[in-house]
Amino acid sequence: MRHGEAMAQTNKNAIFTSQSSGTWSRSFDDVYTRHLNLDLEGIDADVFWFREDVHHPRPIYPFEAIVPEAIKLGLGQVNTRMLAFPMSNGLDIRVHHGRVYFSPVAPPHAAEADRRAPVFEKRTAHMFERFEDYESNWRLKVNSLIASLNHLPLPRLDDLENEGRALDGGGLSSGHDLCQFLSKLVEGLFQAYQYHFELLNIGYLALLQFSEVFEQAFPSADPATVNTLLRCGDLELYEPQRQIDALARLAERLELVDKVLKAESLEAIAVRGEEDRNTGLWCAELDAARADWFDYSDGIGFSYFDKVWNDHPSIILDRIKDALRRGPKLDKQEPDPAEILSRSLSLIDNSEMRTRFEAAYDRARRVTPYLENHNLYIEHRFQAVFWRRLRALGRVLHDLGWLDSVDDIVLLDRWSLGEMLYEVAADWAAGTKSARPQYWTDRLDRARSAMARYEAARPPERFLGDVPDHISDPILICLFGITDKNVAAARQVSERGGTICGQGASIGVVRGPLYFATCAEDLSHAPEGAIVVCSILPPSWCVSLSGIGGVICEYGGVLSHAAILCREFGKPAVIGVPDAMTRFQPSEMVEIDGKTGRINLLDKKD
Repeated sequence: MRHGEAMAQTNKNAIFTSQSSGTWSRSFDDVYTRHLNLDLEGIDADVFWFREDVHHPRPIYPFEAIVPEAIKLGLGQVNTRMLAFPMSNGLDIRVHHGRVYFSPVAPPHAAEADRRAPVFEKRTAHMFERFEDYESNWRLKVNSLIASLNHLPLPRLDDLENEGRALDGGGLSSGHDLCQFLSKLVEGLFQAYQYHFELLNIGYLALLQFSEVFEQAFPSADPATVNTLLRCGDLELYEPQRQIDALARLAERLELVDKVLKAESLEAIAVRGEEDRNTGLWCAELDAARADWFDYSDGIGFSYFDKVWNDHPSIILDRIKDALRRGPKLDKQEPDPAEILSRSLSLIDNSEMRTRFEAAYDRARRVTPYLENHNLYIEHRFQAVFWRRLRALGRVLHDLGWLDSVDDIVLLDRWSLGEMLYEVAADWAAGTKSARPQYWTDRLDRARSAMARYEAARPPERFLGDVPDHISDPILICLFGITDKNVAAARQVSERGGTICGQGASIGVVRGPLYFATCAEDLSHAPEGAIVVCSILPPSWCVSLSGIGGVICEYGGVLSHAAILCREFGKPAVIGVPDAMTRFQPSEMVEIDGKTGRINLLDKKD
């Protein structure tokens, strides 16, 4: 089953059974760029690696590996070379049996950390002081990059170059432009992920510092209170869903509810809009929302196969119908962060601690909107355009006879695709035929077989190698929940009788039947009040959170996207629960406590 496709609740056990039947073969790992292969018998043997399922929950296709490559460059340069973090360096990245693995590079030794400290303090203080200016400039850069890739010309290779091109004195052909298209697309992605990490780790550092100050001020308090204190309520990331709700409410005001609910497609509604004024008004608002907000992935955005709303309009129509049936999704939730802050400050007797608390809170509060909203710009808008343009290149290669299908383009890593494009351009230029068609046929068949093998098999171990004595990188701690303590707990599954323990991420206690979800479409079918069990909970799933009771999530830290999403929607959540997708049963009754992180298994009669 491919990324983003709905997995029916009733098929869960069968699918997990089929995965367990797979077997591994190292011989397939060469479909990826060579430097990404994990060498567990050599240089990588004693290094700690963790399977990165937060952003890459499925086997990764060879070309998709460009994203973790860009992550290594972007995060590493900020931590190690630009801001000189004294507590961490970058991440090393590999692909092992189709799965992405990260490894935190060993932090600087004491002398190097001391040398970095004043540089780090000076540069980060400057950026925190002017954070809003940096963020504003960041948006301009990212939007400009998205626009440039969206309008990047993709040439055709006609039998004869047009006269204007031949005589314009430029000296460059359409074949040259075809090769440059990929180069500029790849350059754009690496540029995007350098922008991506420009402010990200210092943002997570601010969250981590506030969390530490909160714990010092209130040692016995619930750590998940930090999430509640930082609740924003009007994050730009959730604007696509607000637009869905607004279109549903407009349909009600214009008396178009029946027409929308009965429509089989958005195109059918648009046709009627040409004759009906109210329908025309509604369609105009829909077009505006699509232009501004609906380059939005139904998945995580890192995969070529994640479905973007604008590319799959049926998703938009389904979301609007769901909003008409269930009502608005983004109701405001209590408690009020301002009230909790006031109460917290009143309980701190020490004036020095109160000052530290207020300063740390102010910094964390300022960065929190960016930490969530950046997801909209990179994982959704940028990646939507990037994959759309790559798909257009695949269409050109398919039409020229080099690919059996458009989507075969992701079966080649970025270096091999560049090699193919050279052959395409050179053969077109010289009027020759490929000297090695069988090579590309075999190469694509091998990658296709590898992906089928990886998707049918159970994933390899989540953790490999020895756990470091201390993990101090802010992104690993906040986003992935990777600490030496949590890794040890995951390796020794914490289970006592009928109680299972994770991390409390969003306060509240709720009971309900378990419902398993692997994508946003699954979540949209969750029964009212169900406790959703998932491997990950990306922000794009917010479209279906309103009716559920709570969340159990395998991956993420208490300040991760999953925790923040549940906090914003007021849903009790327990995250960092090892093997949650396999240790529970569908419809099993549980009680979850988002404060303590406990999951109690209940008898049916309870």
